[in-house]
Amino acid sequence: IINDEVISDRPEGGTGKGIFVSSVGHLKKSVIIDGKAFSFTKAFPYQRVSADTQMLVFDDVSKNFDFEKLFSIITEGITLEKKNKDEIHIPFERSPKIVITTNYAIKGDGNSFERRKWELEFAQHYHKNHTPEHEFGHQLFTQWDDCEWNKFDNYMISNLQLYLNKGLMKSTFKNLRERGFIARTSMDFYDWARDGFNQRTKALSECPAQDLYNDFTEQNTDYGPRGKFTLPQKKFYQWIDMWGDFMYNTKPYTWRAANGKMIRFDVKHAEQSKLKV
Repeated sequence: IINDEVISDRPEGGTGKGIFVSSVGHLKKSVIIDGKAFSFTKAFPYQRVSADTQMLVFDDVSKNFDFEKLFSIITEGITLEKKNKDEIHIPFERSPKIVITTNYAIKGDGNSFERRKWELEFAQHYHKNHTPEHEFGHQLFTQWDDCEWNKFDNYMISNLQLYLNKGLMKSTFKNLRERGFIARTSMDFYDWARDGFNQRTKALSECPAQDLYNDFTEQNTDYGPRGKFTLPQKKFYQWIDMWGDFMYNTKPYTWRAANGKMIRFDVKHAEQSKLKV
């Protein structure tokens, strides 16, 4: 699973996800599927996949992509169904390996999810004023001579050698944890909590839970009673608990007072936490 390092609700581009996929595609027969248009319920969803396909790419999937639907394909192989033809089952050993590119965190917790995914986070390097052509003096792949292709082959072989010697190597993620939190809540809540949670609501001292909810829904009207998302208060309080786990490694204390439910975080625990707003 290839993510952008930059957290945004808008695809930023320039991280090299497409270059990565194209690179492997020059060594392995691949099929690239439009991730946003793809549906697991569609008739013959793998129509373009054949018995000799080695890499299946779900490119730029949406934030609600159902990763769980790929569990059996990842571990047991893929069954190909094509119109007016008998189905063909390709066992795991010969089935195409899955690549997912996205600007969102893939939702899902637990061992079943963790053991089926390997995540990479790509930093933004290119932009409209700095393209691969600017950096190398030619377009990648399409404008290469034999010398450039030899460099590419040697580089890819060196990666294979590194893998055979070291296996899969964990990289250091900058924003993967944050992206996971956003996937479980929302980008709007993350921005609200990160940018003004302490200042607006004094969340590290006693605060009426209703005030927190009112403040968030006033700042983000789509989540209010007449908004298109309509966030229930119970779910909002669950998000507050998750923010405590995420930011302070502790859930807030809650109790009933004359003016309703109260929330307070453990200030000392929060100050000792290595995570900071």
